[in-house]
Amino acid sequence: LYKIMEKLNLIEKFEGQDFHTWQLQMQLHLIEKDLWDVVKSNSTPPTGGNELAKWNAKDQRALGTIGLGLSKAYLHHVDFTKSAKEIWESLNKLFGSEAEMAKTTLKQRLYGLKMEENSKMADHISKFRSLLNQLAGIKEHVKDDDAKAILLNSMPKSYSNI
Repeated sequence: LYKIMEKLNLIEKFEGQDFHTWQLQMQLHLIEKDLWDVVKSNSTPPTGGNELAKWNAKDQRALGTIGLGLSKAYLHHVDFTKSAKEIWESLNKLFGSEAEMAKTTLKQRLYGLKMEENSKMADHISKFRSLLNQLAGIKEHVKDDDAKAILLNSMPKSYSNI
């Protein structure tokens, strides 16, 4: 399924986790479809005529693309948004850098991360790095010494001699 989605240039629906990665994928998807210019923060629609009609059509395509990138459970958060820029900003306030809850949840997941005895080290490191990157994405950086301690603490007892 993932390979099919990749070939069709689709991204996974946002399910409430890993917003930073979803947001980046959606931004790249919108750029690839030449729709990003109606979403970015400094965008303003033209004042009239044919250019305004083109802008509105592009905005509606971007709005639809972003909306279809959300799972059903999260559509109610953007029910009343009327533009792509508005939906983007609304999602960012709820789940992005402005969301204090996201920071707390990510920290909780990072500090609670535990590697299972029979799991692969590469998978564990990948999860660990992903959490650090997500925190960095919301401007919550973990010091290197703290990251090392958290990683070592997340290892099973069989790794205690590291």
